[in-house]
Amino acid sequence: MKKQAVKNLTIFIVLLALIAGAFSCGFFTNDVAYAAVLPDAVSNQWFDGEDYNNFGGTLQAINKIKDGLSTAEKVDFKKNPVLVAVIDTGINASHELFDGVLCDEGLWYNAITHKNGRDYINDTCNNGTLVGHGTHVAGIVAQEIKKYGLEDYIKILPVKAGDSKGSFDSVAVVDAISYVKDLATQNKTIVINMSLTNMIKSSNTSSWGKNGAIDVMIQSAVREGVIVCAAAGNKGYNSASSGYSLGSPACLENVIGVMNYGEGLIPAPKSNYGAAYDIAAPGQKIKSAAKSGETEPYCTKDGTSMATPFVSFAAAVLEIGFNRKSATVYDVMTNTPAVATGTVSYGNGVYTAKKLNLSAFVEFKHIKEIKVFTEDESLDALNQNISSPKKVVAFAKLRYFDEEGFAPETDVAYKSIKMYVVKAGKNGTLSGGEVIYSVNGARIDFTPTEPGTYFIYAANSSYINDTSEIITVKVNYVQTVEDAQLSVVGDAVVRAESTVVYKLDNAYMLDPELVIVWDIYDENGRRVDTKIGTEISFTPEAKGEYTIICSVGGKTIEGYKVNVKTSEKTVRAVSGGVTSAVAFSAVAAVLIIVIVKMLKRRA
Repeated sequence: MKKQAVKNLTIFIVLLALIAGAFSCGFFTNDVAYAAVLPDAVSNQWFDGEDYNNFGGTLQAINKIKDGLSTAEKVDFKKNPVLVAVIDTGINASHELFDGVLCDEGLWYNAITHKNGRDYINDTCNNGTLVGHGTHVAGIVAQEIKKYGLEDYIKILPVKAGDSKGSFDSVAVVDAISYVKDLATQNKTIVINMSLTNMIKSSNTSSWGKNGAIDVMIQSAVREGVIVCAAAGNKGYNSASSGYSLGSPACLENVIGVMNYGEGLIPAPKSNYGAAYDIAAPGQKIKSAAKSGETEPYCTKDGTSMATPFVSFAAAVLEIGFNRKSATVYDVMTNTPAVATGTVSYGNGVYTAKKLNLSAFVEFKHIKEIKVFTEDESLDALNQNISSPKKVVAFAKLRYFDEEGFAPETDVAYKSIKMYVVKAGKNGTLSGGEVIYSVNGARIDFTPTEPGTYFIYAANSSYINDTSEIITVKVNYVQTVEDAQLSVVGDAVVRAESTVVYKLDNAYMLDPELVIVWDIYDENGRRVDTKIGTEISFTPEAKGEYTIICSVGGKTIEGYKVNVKTSEKTVRAVSGGVTSAVAFSAVAAVLIIVIVKMLKRRA
């Protein structure tokens, strides 16, 4: 009996352990379950709720990605994990939160001393005190990696760029980005996290501004496939404001700029915001790793610095999901419509930002192609004359990867479509052309106002390559005598030695290769001047009778005269009857005979 009791007790303990393990894995509870063991201090934080980062939905999406990693065409991310390069003040590498999530120490880099290794990335200032900023930022990435069980797929690369005062010099930042870019050329997949900001003006020409040293290096890294995420800053400025209202590098092209919000989707009062940035993420009361020497191993911080690592982690996950197609990752994160991600309102409703929603990004249906069509009644308008302009109506349809047929027009992806009308450049092609009209949505109406070649296309990003075809609209110059409408405007009464201007209205209908010549003759039939163009000015030097003949392409046509009288007075009357309809074509011509009678002064 005693042995049986011991046996039963052993079985009970084993069963109890199994049940406890099941609960810890989330098999018997509706509560949030973490895929990896985390300290209580950083588990179940507010931002994991369904209205925020949505842990449950994100976990399902990530598991879906992991299930697809076995296919042959996928990159082996266990052998070559995605690196999140945290360019910051360094890290406290001995903190428990970093166990198992840091990359090989040989890659750790100090952009100030230009040295690699653990001894050179400590999160310290010149007085020996620990800054803690980089540790806290990297710790957020670390807990996200562990939370979703991605330790084998994503690693943190510490890059120290903060100087002895805990601030960031542009030289060190440039060197840090350059180091990461060079790693990217060695077949490494990298996301840069820069939780640092320098406020600049839109006209800034320093290293932090557009085309400055930092911008140039960022664009170089992007071309190597690096994703760059940066903090918008904590001044509470709208990027549309004047002065030092832009947080760099978050405001730069091809950088995912990150704003900050708190629990309840309440915008952080100090978060910069506006169209210069891209995504809002949790950044208030974020608990993460503390610097060494603290009483508690975890501390809580606020700011866009805390929001940015959430976005960087999301980018790393998408790099896995989209098989290292960095351009696709950037497009998905910046172009997934706000109706799919949810929003945060800043500046008392002045600006509405798209919020981070990794599950929405993962589930986003990537567009394989966009086809552009015209309505049947617009077919004749694809080749038309400017004398009778016709409206062209075009619309777009989407096709997703791995799906047959066109997507339903009710899909949210249609909300991210933008349609463009481009007038051809001098070479007659789209390249070098000018966007004259654009509209958000999958339909565009366009009525030409001048001759030329126009291209209509749709895109889901700023790149023309994202559309599969282009509609060409030819708007021809006037071709027949009946189509032309011409009017001449000029003064009917002119004072001697005063200037009169004659303008050939509707000249835009003429083929620009046709030369318009105005010959001016005196009363003796002697040509006194010749002018070229659609508009001339004429100042008679003496009284007399003058005839002005206009020819187009070397051809003239009679049937139009304007009588202009001279006056001793300074009053000049504009004739209301100086307009007429005259027919002409590219091979026909226009004769405008303007007889100017100047009263001869009697001796």
